[in-house]
Amino acid sequence: MSVLNLISLLAVLAVAAVSVRHVFKALHLAPVIFCALLGAWVTTTMVFARVHVLVFVVGSLLGGVAVDYGFYLYLQPPRRPGEPYREKVGRLLKPLLASALTTVIGFSLLFFSELPLIRQLGVFVSAGLLCALAAALLWFAQVTSLILKPGHSSGSRVWTALRTGTLAALAGCGGRAGRTGGPVEAALA
Repeated sequence: MSVLNLISLLAVLAVAAVSVRHVFKALHLAPVIFCALLGAWVTTTMVFARVHVLVFVVGSLLGGVAVDYGFYLYLQPPRRPGEPYREKVGRLLKPLLASALTTVIGFSLLFFSELPLIRQLGVFVSAGLLCALAAALLWFAQVTSLILKPGHSSGSRVWTALRTGTLAALAGCGGRAGRTGGPVEAALA
C-alpha cells in the first residue's frame, strides 16, 4: 500500500515538474500533497474504528487532485508586477472555494451509502480536499513571504513549521489507540 502511495506521489510530482520551468517550484507542491494525504488519513482513522485498505489505495489518487490547488495558487501569474500574495489570494479565493466545496459536497453524499468502504472513501476524500486547500493557502503564504523574496534566508523557518505541524498531526493520531469506534461510525451504524 505505501509503495503505491509513494509511486502516486512521485508520478504527480513528475507531471508537475514537466509542467513548470523550474523543478524547484514543483517541489513546493509536495507539502500540499503530503498535508492532504496526512489530513485525510488522520480524519478517516479518527472517524472509523477499522478502515478498509482500498480506501487508502483509491485515496492515493487524492494527490492528483490536491496538486491542483498548489498549481492554481502558486503558478497563477500576478495581475501586476509585485502583486502581494494577499491580493492574489483575494482574487483567487472565490473560484478555489467553489471548486473545493462543490467537490467536498459531492463526496459527502457518499456518507449515506450502505457500504462502509464507500462511506470511508467519502470521509477520506472530503477531509483530504479541505486539508489540501488549507495547506496550499498556508504553505504558499510562507513560501512567498520567506523564500521567494530577495534578501531572506529564513527558509529554515518554513521547514521548522512544516515539521512541527507534521509532528502535531502525528501526535493527534496517537490519541486513537484503544478506541473502539468513531462517532460518525457509531451514528451511521
